[in-house]
Amino acid sequence: MNNKKLKILAIGNSFSVDALQYFYQIASSLGVEEITIGNLYIGSCSLQTHLNNILNKEPKYIYYTNTNGEWIEHPEHTVNDAILEHKWDYISFQQVSSLSGVESSYNEILLQLVDEVKQLFLSPNNPNRNESVKFIWHMTWAYQQNTTHPGFINYNNNQMQMYENIISSVQNKILTNSDFSIVIPNATSIQNARTSVLGDTLTRDGFHMSYDLGRYITGLMFFKQLTNISINNITYAPDGVTETQKQIAIKSVNEAYIKPYQVTNIL
Repeated sequence: MNNKKLKILAIGNSFSVDALQYFYQIASSLGVEEITIGNLYIGSCSLQTHLNNILNKEPKYIYYTNTNGEWIEHPEHTVNDAILEHKWDYISFQQVSSLSGVESSYNEILLQLVDEVKQLFLSPNNPNRNESVKFIWHMTWAYQQNTTHPGFINYNNNQMQMYENIISSVQNKILTNSDFSIVIPNATSIQNARTSVLGDTLTRDGFHMSYDLGRYITGLMFFKQLTNISINNITYAPDGVTETQKQIAIKSVNEAYIKPYQVTNIL
Protein backbone atom coordinates (compact mmCIF):
# COMPACT_ATOMS: atom_id res chain seq x y z
CA MET A 1 0.00 0.00 0.00
CA ASN A 2 1.21 3.51 -0.88
CA ASN A 3 1.31 5.42 2.40
CA LYS A 4 0.88 8.68 0.49
CA LYS A 5 -2.67 7.61 -0.30
CA LEU A 6 -5.33 6.04 1.93
CA LYS A 7 -8.88 5.02 1.09
CA ILE A 8 -10.82 3.52 3.99
CA LEU A 9 -14.45 2.40 4.24
CA ALA A 10 -15.90 1.53 7.65
CA ILE A 11 -19.01 -0.61 7.84
CA GLY A 12 -19.68 0.56 11.35
CA ASN A 13 -21.72 2.40 13.94
CA SER A 14 -21.09 5.16 16.48
CA PHE A 15 -17.81 3.55 17.57
CA SER A 16 -16.42 3.87 14.05
CA VAL A 17 -17.55 7.51 14.09
CA ASP A 18 -15.51 7.99 17.26
CA ALA A 19 -12.41 6.24 15.93
CA LEU A 20 -12.35 8.00 12.56
CA GLN A 21 -13.37 11.50 13.65
CA TYR A 22 -9.81 12.87 13.56
CA PHE A 23 -8.29 10.33 11.18
CA TYR A 24 -7.99 12.79 8.30
CA GLN A 25 -6.13 15.37 10.41
CA ILE A 26 -3.87 12.71 11.92
CA ALA A 27 -3.00 11.18 8.54
CA SER A 28 -2.52 14.54 6.85
CA SER A 29 -0.23 15.82 9.59
CA LEU A 30 1.92 12.69 9.23
CA GLY A 31 2.44 13.03 5.50
CA VAL A 32 -0.45 11.26 3.78
CA GLU A 33 -1.37 13.37 0.76
CA GLU A 34 -4.59 11.81 -0.52
CA ILE A 35 -7.15 10.62 2.03
CA THR A 36 -10.63 9.26 1.38
CA ILE A 37 -12.76 8.06 4.29
CA GLY A 38 -16.22 6.57 4.15
CA ASN A 39 -18.13 5.68 7.29
CA LEU A 40 -21.45 3.83 7.17
CA TYR A 41 -23.33 4.68 10.34
CA ILE A 42 -26.37 3.30 12.08
CA GLY A 43 -26.39 3.67 15.85
CA SER A 44 -25.75 0.38 17.66
CA CYS A 45 -25.55 -1.48 14.37
CA SER A 46 -24.64 -5.16 14.70
CA LEU A 47 -23.08 -7.56 12.22
CA GLN A 48 -26.50 -9.14 11.77
CA THR A 49 -28.09 -5.80 10.87
CA HIS A 50 -25.31 -4.97 8.42
CA LEU A 51 -25.83 -8.35 6.76
CA ASN A 52 -29.60 -7.87 6.52
CA ASN A 53 -29.12 -4.39 5.06
CA ILE A 54 -26.73 -5.64 2.35
CA LEU A 55 -28.98 -8.52 1.38
CA ASN A 56 -32.03 -6.24 1.16
CA LYS A 57 -30.19 -3.14 -0.15
CA GLU A 58 -31.69 -1.11 2.67
CA PRO A 59 -31.00 2.68 2.47
CA LYS A 60 -30.85 3.02 6.24
CA TYR A 61 -27.37 4.48 6.77
CA ILE A 62 -26.04 7.92 7.29
CA TYR A 63 -22.94 7.75 5.11
CA TYR A 64 -20.22 10.11 6.29
CA THR A 65 -17.43 10.97 3.83
CA ASN A 66 -14.25 12.96 4.27
CA THR A 67 -11.78 13.88 1.53
CA ASN A 68 -10.59 17.31 2.67
CA GLY A 69 -10.78 17.40 6.46
CA GLU A 70 -14.52 18.07 6.62
CA TRP A 71 -17.18 15.42 7.17
CA ILE A 72 -20.12 15.41 4.75
CA GLU A 73 -23.34 13.63 5.67
CA HIS A 74 -25.27 11.60 3.10
CA PRO A 75 -28.58 10.26 4.46
CA GLU A 76 -30.48 7.20 3.26
CA HIS A 77 -27.45 5.39 1.87
CA THR A 78 -26.95 1.68 1.27
CA VAL A 79 -23.90 -0.39 2.14
CA ASN A 80 -23.96 -1.66 -1.42
CA ASP A 81 -23.53 1.79 -2.98
CA ALA A 82 -20.75 2.79 -0.59
CA ILE A 83 -18.80 -0.40 -1.31
CA LEU A 84 -18.86 0.36 -5.04
CA GLU A 85 -18.10 4.07 -4.74
CA HIS A 86 -14.28 4.01 -4.51
CA LYS A 87 -11.29 1.79 -5.08
CA TRP A 88 -10.98 1.15 -1.36
CA ASP A 89 -7.63 0.11 0.14
CA TYR A 90 -9.25 -1.01 3.38
CA ILE A 91 -12.74 -2.09 4.41
CA SER A 92 -13.34 -2.18 8.14
CA PHE A 93 -15.81 -4.31 10.08
CA GLN A 94 -16.82 -4.24 13.76
CA GLN A 95 -19.41 -5.74 16.06
CA VAL A 96 -21.87 -3.67 18.07
CA SER A 97 -20.22 -2.86 21.39
CA SER A 98 -22.61 -4.83 23.59
CA LEU A 99 -21.77 -8.01 21.65
CA SER A 100 -18.11 -7.27 20.93
CA GLY A 101 -17.02 -9.80 23.53
CA VAL A 102 -19.72 -12.38 22.82
CA GLU A 103 -18.08 -14.95 20.56
CA SER A 104 -21.32 -16.59 19.50
CA SER A 105 -22.44 -13.33 17.88
CA TYR A 106 -19.68 -13.62 15.25
CA ASN A 107 -19.84 -17.13 13.75
CA GLU A 108 -21.76 -17.56 10.47
CA ILE A 109 -23.09 -14.01 10.50
CA LEU A 110 -19.61 -12.55 10.13
CA LEU A 111 -18.59 -15.11 7.52
CA GLN A 112 -21.65 -14.35 5.41
CA LEU A 113 -21.24 -10.58 5.81
CA VAL A 114 -17.63 -10.70 4.65
CA ASP A 115 -18.57 -12.95 1.76
CA GLU A 116 -21.29 -10.54 0.60
CA VAL A 117 -18.86 -7.61 0.75
CA LYS A 118 -16.24 -9.58 -1.20
CA GLN A 119 -18.73 -10.52 -3.89
CA LEU A 120 -19.80 -6.90 -4.31
CA PHE A 121 -16.43 -5.21 -4.18
CA LEU A 122 -14.43 -7.79 -6.13
CA SER A 123 -17.07 -8.37 -8.79
CA PRO A 124 -15.78 -8.08 -12.37
CA ASN A 125 -18.63 -5.62 -12.87
CA ASN A 126 -17.23 -3.21 -10.28
CA PRO A 127 -14.97 -0.68 -12.05
CA ASN A 128 -13.52 0.29 -8.65
CA ARG A 129 -12.58 -3.21 -7.56
CA ASN A 130 -9.19 -3.53 -5.94
CA GLU A 131 -7.74 -7.01 -5.72
CA SER A 132 -5.31 -5.75 -3.06
CA VAL A 133 -8.03 -4.56 -0.68
CA LYS A 134 -7.46 -5.51 2.94
CA PHE A 135 -10.31 -6.40 5.27
CA ILE A 136 -9.68 -5.10 8.76
CA TRP A 137 -11.33 -5.72 12.10
CA HIS A 138 -11.88 -2.82 14.47
CA MET A 139 -11.50 -4.23 17.97
CA THR A 140 -13.52 -1.73 19.98
CA TRP A 141 -13.09 -0.81 23.63
CA ALA A 142 -14.66 -1.90 26.89
CA TYR A 143 -17.13 0.37 28.63
CA GLN A 144 -16.23 2.73 31.44
CA GLN A 145 -16.66 0.95 34.76
CA ASN A 146 -19.50 3.23 35.91
CA THR A 147 -21.47 2.98 32.66
CA THR A 148 -25.22 2.55 32.68
CA HIS A 149 -25.22 0.85 29.26
CA PRO A 150 -27.66 -2.10 29.43
CA GLY A 151 -25.26 -4.28 27.41
CA PHE A 152 -22.74 -4.20 30.25
CA ILE A 153 -24.69 -7.02 31.88
CA ASN A 154 -23.20 -9.34 29.23
CA TYR A 155 -19.90 -8.90 31.12
CA ASN A 156 -21.24 -8.97 34.67
CA ASN A 157 -20.89 -5.17 34.73
CA ASN A 158 -17.11 -5.57 34.86
CA GLN A 159 -14.79 -3.60 32.59
CA MET A 160 -11.87 -6.04 32.68
CA GLN A 161 -14.13 -8.98 31.97
CA MET A 162 -15.50 -7.09 28.96
CA TYR A 163 -11.97 -6.30 27.78
CA GLU A 164 -10.81 -9.89 28.18
CA ASN A 165 -13.90 -11.22 26.40
CA ILE A 166 -13.29 -8.83 23.49
CA ILE A 167 -9.70 -10.04 23.26
CA SER A 168 -10.66 -13.72 23.29
CA SER A 169 -13.42 -13.15 20.73
CA VAL A 170 -10.96 -11.52 18.34
CA GLN A 171 -8.33 -14.19 18.90
CA ASN A 172 -10.81 -17.00 18.31
CA LYS A 173 -13.00 -15.50 15.57
CA ILE A 174 -10.89 -12.95 13.69
CA LEU A 175 -7.28 -14.11 13.87
CA THR A 176 -8.43 -17.53 12.67
CA ASN A 177 -10.19 -15.98 9.65
CA SER A 178 -7.89 -15.59 6.65
CA ASP A 179 -10.09 -12.85 5.16
CA PHE A 180 -8.85 -10.41 7.81
CA SER A 181 -5.39 -8.90 7.35
CA ILE A 182 -5.32 -6.34 10.17
CA VAL A 183 -6.84 -5.85 13.61
CA ILE A 184 -7.14 -2.32 15.00
CA PRO A 185 -6.56 -2.90 18.75
CA ASN A 186 -8.52 0.00 20.19
CA ALA A 187 -9.70 -2.17 23.07
CA THR A 188 -6.07 -2.21 24.18
CA SER A 189 -5.11 1.37 23.32
CA ILE A 190 -7.93 2.62 25.53
CA GLN A 191 -7.27 0.11 28.30
CA ASN A 192 -3.61 1.16 28.26
CA ALA A 193 -4.55 4.81 28.62
CA ARG A 194 -6.82 3.96 31.55
CA THR A 195 -3.78 2.74 33.51
CA SER A 196 -2.23 6.23 33.31
CA VAL A 197 -3.01 9.32 35.37
CA LEU A 198 -6.04 9.77 33.10
CA GLY A 199 -7.79 6.91 34.83
CA ASP A 200 -11.20 5.74 33.66
CA THR A 201 -12.23 9.08 32.16
CA LEU A 202 -12.06 8.55 28.41
CA THR A 203 -15.76 8.38 27.54
CA ARG A 204 -18.40 11.07 27.34
CA ASP A 205 -21.29 8.90 28.50
CA GLY A 206 -19.81 5.67 29.81
CA PHE A 207 -19.25 4.05 26.42
CA HIS A 208 -18.70 6.52 23.56
CA MET A 209 -15.25 8.13 23.41
CA SER A 210 -14.77 11.65 24.78
CA TYR A 211 -14.97 14.22 22.00
CA ASP A 212 -11.33 15.22 22.25
CA LEU A 213 -8.89 12.81 23.91
CA GLY A 214 -10.78 9.52 23.55
CA ARG A 215 -11.42 10.06 19.87
CA TYR A 216 -7.81 11.16 19.41
CA ILE A 217 -6.40 7.96 20.93
CA THR A 218 -8.64 5.71 18.83
CA GLY A 219 -7.82 7.67 15.67
CA LEU A 220 -4.08 7.42 16.33
CA MET A 221 -4.46 3.68 16.83
CA PHE A 222 -6.32 3.30 13.55
CA PHE A 223 -3.60 5.22 11.71
CA LYS A 224 -0.65 3.50 13.36
CA GLN A 225 -2.00 0.01 12.77
CA LEU A 226 -2.74 0.66 9.10
CA THR A 227 0.50 2.39 8.16
CA ASN A 228 3.21 1.62 10.74
CA ILE A 229 4.23 5.26 10.33
CA SER A 230 5.73 6.72 13.50
CA ILE A 231 3.32 8.89 15.48
CA ASN A 232 5.96 9.99 18.00
CA ASN A 233 6.43 13.49 16.61
CA ILE A 234 2.88 14.22 15.51
CA THR A 235 2.09 17.92 15.77
CA TYR A 236 -1.69 17.62 15.45
CA ALA A 237 -3.96 17.22 18.43
CA PRO A 238 -7.62 18.25 18.76
CA ASP A 239 -8.48 21.39 20.69
CA GLY A 240 -8.61 20.59 24.39
CA VAL A 241 -5.90 17.90 24.34
CA THR A 242 -2.89 18.99 26.39
CA GLU A 243 0.72 18.08 25.62
CA THR A 244 0.76 15.67 28.55
CA GLN A 245 -2.40 13.98 27.32
CA LYS A 246 -0.98 13.77 23.80
CA GLN A 247 2.12 11.99 25.08
CA ILE A 248 -0.04 9.50 27.02
CA ALA A 249 -2.09 8.91 23.86
CA ILE A 250 1.04 8.27 21.79
CA LYS A 251 2.49 5.87 24.35
CA SER A 252 -0.83 4.03 24.80
CA VAL A 253 -1.08 3.50 21.05
CA ASN A 254 2.55 2.50 20.58
CA GLU A 255 2.29 -0.10 23.31
CA ALA A 256 -0.96 -1.47 21.85
CA TYR A 257 0.74 -1.70 18.48
CA ILE A 258 3.51 -3.84 20.01
CA LYS A 259 1.25 -5.86 22.33
CA PRO A 260 -2.29 -5.67 20.90
CA TYR A 261 -3.80 -8.29 23.18
CA GLN A 262 -2.51 -7.33 26.60
CA VAL A 263 -2.62 -4.22 28.74
CA THR A 264 0.53 -2.18 29.37
CA ASN A 265 0.76 0.15 32.33
CA ILE A 266 1.39 3.69 31.12
CA LEU A 267 3.45 5.55 33.70
